[in-house]
Amino acid sequence: MLGALNSKFVAALSALTLISVVLSSCNGGPQSTSPGIIVVTVSPGSVVLAASATQQFTAIVSGTTNSKVSWQVNGAAGGNSTSGTISSGGLYTAPATIPGPSVTVTAVSAADATVSASATVNFTQGITLSLAPSTATVPVNGSQLFTVTINGATGGASLPLAWSVNGIPSGNNTLGSISSNSSTTAVYVAPLVIPTQNPITITVESVSNILISAKATVTITCSAANSITPSSASVILGGTQSFSASLCFAQGDSLSWDVNGISGGNSTVGTIVATSTSSGTSTATYTAPTALPSPSTVTIRASTGSGSSAASVTLANNVSISVSPTSATVSPLGSVTLTPTVTGSSNANVTWAVNGIANGNSTVGQICEAGSNPCTTFAGGFAGSVAYVAPAIVPSQNPVSVVATSVAAPSQTATSTITVSSGTNTTATTVAPLYLFIAATGGAPSTQQFFAQDSSGAHAPVSWSVASSVAGAGCTGSACGTITSSGLYTAPPTAPSPNAISVIATTSSNPPATVAANVAVISGVTIEAILPSSVTAGSVEGFPLELQGVNFVQGSGAAASVILINGAARPTTCPSSIDCATPLNPSDVASAATLTLQIQNPNGALSNPVPFVVAPLASSPSALHLSSAQASTKSIALTAAEPTTAASSSPINVNFIGMLADNNCTIGAAPLTVTRPASGTSTVSICVQGDGLDPTLTYSFGGPASAPSGTDIPVTASAVPGLLPNMIQLKLELSSGAAPGLRTLFISTLNGDRATATGMLEVQ
Repeated sequence: MLGALNSKFVAALSALTLISVVLSSCNGGPQSTSPGIIVVTVSPGSVVLAASATQQFTAIVSGTTNSKVSWQVNGAAGGNSTSGTISSGGLYTAPATIPGPSVTVTAVSAADATVSASATVNFTQGITLSLAPSTATVPVNGSQLFTVTINGATGGASLPLAWSVNGIPSGNNTLGSISSNSSTTAVYVAPLVIPTQNPITITVESVSNILISAKATVTITCSAANSITPSSASVILGGTQSFSASLCFAQGDSLSWDVNGISGGNSTVGTIVATSTSSGTSTATYTAPTALPSPSTVTIRASTGSGSSAASVTLANNVSISVSPTSATVSPLGSVTLTPTVTGSSNANVTWAVNGIANGNSTVGQICEAGSNPCTTFAGGFAGSVAYVAPAIVPSQNPVSVVATSVAAPSQTATSTITVSSGTNTTATTVAPLYLFIAATGGAPSTQQFFAQDSSGAHAPVSWSVASSVAGAGCTGSACGTITSSGLYTAPPTAPSPNAISVIATTSSNPPATVAANVAVISGVTIEAILPSSVTAGSVEGFPLELQGVNFVQGSGAAASVILINGAARPTTCPSSIDCATPLNPSDVASAATLTLQIQNPNGALSNPVPFVVAPLASSPSALHLSSAQASTKSIALTAAEPTTAASSSPINVNFIGMLADNNCTIGAAPLTVTRPASGTSTVSICVQGDGLDPTLTYSFGGPASAPSGTDIPVTASAVPGLLPNMIQLKLELSSGAAPGLRTLFISTLNGDRATATGMLEVQ
């Protein structure tokens, strides 16, 4: 009996225990996983929803083969409009009006109605977010972790969140990006460049209700201070130095380099050019000027809109200068060639002074452009050999000091001491030509005959030699070419480097004097002659300029050679590979100057530079007038510029002269005889025919000593129609007082060019 009772007691106790376990599972979640015990689990266990929002719940039933459940909201099967509804599949829809802070969603097992599990739905009413940190400072390309806290939710509810930067979901490359790495944290990564909108705003908000949000402010800074490397440097004139700058960039910033505040620098303080620019860094190359500025320290600066960094550059003077020869002796009016050599700078220009006077003067001697006659001086620096021309009278301060000063480094000078000899050698020796460009010897020898003469024009006995014009550099021996005892120079087969050669004539006087011609041996495109070689300033009509040489490119336009005048390209036509021409305008030769001519081929190759002299407009005697009373005269200096028609195919020329009557020209032999009237004046009409003649030209007859300019016979020119072309009528107003004798016909163009026909008229 006792055993039976105990058995019933045990069975009853077991039943009570089972009921207790099943009932406890109604609190949401399984309490045991023993076989045969039904357990219901609902997920998610807690959510936060806005009004009318939906949430899918899932119920898992274990311990039975019947997995069906029924759903309740706050104990009401399927819910209602007040607390929200739930479908048989577990889709919960929140009510349009929030009933309170939360409701309970319950899943009841269909196998055992006493077994259930629940989840909590929190409504957004009363839910807030907070973000930590609320402010932060992040360097470019740096990162910051943000943590959000959900306030006011029960049951540890999670809330779907969205992150943005300045309102842009997840941000972008300009403002930085943010991405979540858990339900409550996200990592912000700053951009590579500071944005124009700085600081920026990080926002986290509820996906279901954007009114539930929190914000944080982020200030983006540079990762390091602005810097430039090296911060100081010493650079030689014409040298280069690389700089690297690390700068703070803001969006839209551009980087610039300057020298002493001048963007990109200039030729005075040096130039700087950026070679690369990437995020936050830039490199640039500084090129020092060829001349030392004052002060000699410059500032290199790299700048953006957000800041700058500077470096100091000290310009080092490594320039030296020498003059060859260092001493010489010349006779009055004699000349000596001086060659400066500048090292340590690409700027080879020098200025000259004689006894402290810039370019000298007629008292102490002058520095002239080599080969110029009359003397052409320099307005500024000049690279290359020059001629010192001694004065006519030995100066009181003798010898004279000729000083060359480097334009690149004015503190650097070199001196040549020139003695103007007053001994028995009073005739000045000159060499012709003084200035020569000659091609290297090829299949046939390339030669040039040199002459030495004294001031009277007589042959001067000299010994000839050749040497490099650049002291300590260039050619030696036969590499400079050879010259015979009679002055015939033969160029070497290869142009030396540098290609400047001096052909030196040494007099036999005591002491000996030397004078040198400047020779440049060239290869490639070469100018050998120019037509005209010089003109007189003030031409009123344009005229052709023709360059002759070798290796020109035939044609016109970009595919042919082009003539450069002072470095500027001119319209050019090249009929052949040895001939190019361009028109010159009156404005090109309006005033006296020395223009530099070059040929440039399409491949960029440049010819030798050739000077084109525009001589000043000055009158000079046209003849030496002798008579029985004055049987001799001193020599005179004549300035002879080539006519502007030198490159024309039909220069002015007189073919014949004759008498004109009734529009008929009777050709006669020169001289044509005209007879003066016994008293008063008479008009004589003659005809002249030739090449290029027209009535616009000026015609005059030069006369004997009593009428040197022919002004005693006024001349009027007009055209003669119907006869030969270029036939001109000349009406002579012949007076009884006109001087008898032979006359020369002078024809002058509007440009001042003059043609002559000697012995054309005899006045009786």
